[in-house]
Amino acid sequence: MKESRRSFLKRLAFNSAGNPGAATDDADHVFLNIFLRGGADTLNMLIPYGDDDYYRARPTIGVKSGGTALKPPADSDLAVKLDDFYALHPRMSPLRRIFQEGRLAFVQAVGSDNVSGSHFEAQDQMEHGEAYHRRLQGGWLGRHLFYRGKVSAPSPLTAVAFGNTIPEVLRGAPTVTALQSVDEVELKGGSSAILDDLSLLYSAS
Repeated sequence: MKESRRSFLKRLAFNSAGNPGAATDDADHVFLNIFLRGGADTLNMLIPYGDDDYYRARPTIGVKSGGTALKPPADSDLAVKLDDFYALHPRMSPLRRIFQEGRLAFVQAVGSDNVSGSHFEAQDQMEHGEAYHRRLQGGWLGRHLFYRGKVSAPSPLTAVAFGNTIPEVLRGAPTVTALQSVDEVELKGGSSAILDDLSLLYSAS
């Protein structure tokens, strides 16, 4: 089943709103962690079009820039400029708006100096949040949720993973719900008023 990000967040918000233990103040945030296990060509995602070396090194696969931060390019194959140096891959152009609003930041050229050359070891280091095999217990996000759980009681939806198993990054968390689809989550006894309010909220966004 294919599900859009908007649809997922909308339905997850509905289920959380019906949970008596769900917090409702403005301090609540959702952290969305997407791990591209197959790897990602970041130079063709966030394109340094202002650097001539990029096109010299990639004469055939370099993505040409076209649009501006305010006006999308006419050609859908052209990257969308964010500033005088960087541009987004055309398939990532929906991110331009939240970047302009200051709600999105890109961090380039970040990595570990413990380079093994193994994709699997690098993936393990990333999920555990350490690079020198100190055998820390659990994933970095699981450890964060473990210590956070000592302050406030976690709910079943504190951490949600999509897949057959719990990813390593969430190992050690007090509670993790693994789902194949949000269709597996059912809210019993929910008020129709909650759904009406959420429908109005999302229709205005």
